[in-house]
Amino acid sequence: KIKSFSIKDNNADIFISDIEVNIEEINNHLQKINGTTAYINFKDGNIKKKIILNDVLGEAIFYSLLPSILIAEELNIDINKAIFDIEGAERTKGRMRILNGIFNSNIIDDTHNYSQNALQNGINLIKNIKMKSKKIFVIGDMLELGDYTKREHEKAGKDIATVTDILITSGIRSKILGESAINSGMNKENVF
Repeated sequence: KIKSFSIKDNNADIFISDIEVNIEEINNHLQKINGTTAYINFKDGNIKKKIILNDVLGEAIFYSLLPSILIAEELNIDINKAIFDIEGAERTKGRMRILNGIFNSNIIDDTHNYSQNALQNGINLIKNIKMKSKKIFVIGDMLELGDYTKREHEKAGKDIATVTDILITSGIRSKILGESAINSGMNKENVF
């Protein structure tokens, strides 16, 4: 028996729709990111279940959650119970986890062995979050890129320059990223 899951294809047996970042208005100047909400859709039976993940952002988490839901369905485990357990599970550290910072700041921890694709997903996610407050990127080196090291750090700097107010880099490779952000129009005084 073959079952499929997707975050893009609504012809799969189970798929995600309506992924949204939850943002709470604290006051006129302050907003708080409260996780991700989405709907799990089942092709057979037209069932649609809401899932709320208070401690993680983005769509990547669903690549691991959807197979769990499919397995629960195959084993006749109550889907509501499975979703409840997933919502309460501890997330992997360093994978788009939301942490509470000082002064009601939001920290999105995506530090676990990041790659070009993971960084681009993070940049796109942050770009699409509409917030009143400043966005600050703190970024280190991307490793194991070989001949592509300079090119990929330059590309990342160019992309980050369009979504952040302040950029802090750490490492000899990420210095290239900071220089690229400045060359792409980011204010030099906001790059550290």
